[in-house]
Amino acid sequence: NFDGRDADELTFKAGDKITIHGELEDEPGWFNAELNGKKGIAPGTHFKLDGNNNSGKKTATATANFDGRDADELTFKAGDKITIHGELEDEPGWFNAELNGKKGIAPGTHFKLDGNNNSGKKTATATANFDGRDA
Repeated sequence: NFDGRDADELTFKAGDKITIHGELEDEPGWFNAELNGKKGIAPGTHFKLDGNNNSGKKTATATANFDGRDADELTFKAGDKITIHGELEDEPGWFNAELNGKKGIAPGTHFKLDGNNNSGKKTATATANFDGRDA
């Protein structure tokens, strides 16, 4: 479980179908979301985009340095332009990524999708409970 701390955080349970409206400009890894008419923000680590919403190449800019600890993790620096190939099926919040021809996985908290890649409504399924306690 993840206990929300702020009134603007959306409460949902694992298995809920939520609508994702896009990533927050100032908080990578957090998204504007909606459930049953109630809007709030939600951490990307607690939901998985449904169907083909997360497929296809997208470009992103690294917002922080990331030193890959495992052989499959991509190392990059803040400001690097990364190609995102989609979210991992078994690890929400982690993405298949590529930088200068090298492929690996990257945490969604360390990059921001460029341009309009993150706009428009997408459907997602919650993978964990999230309690926005102050809502």
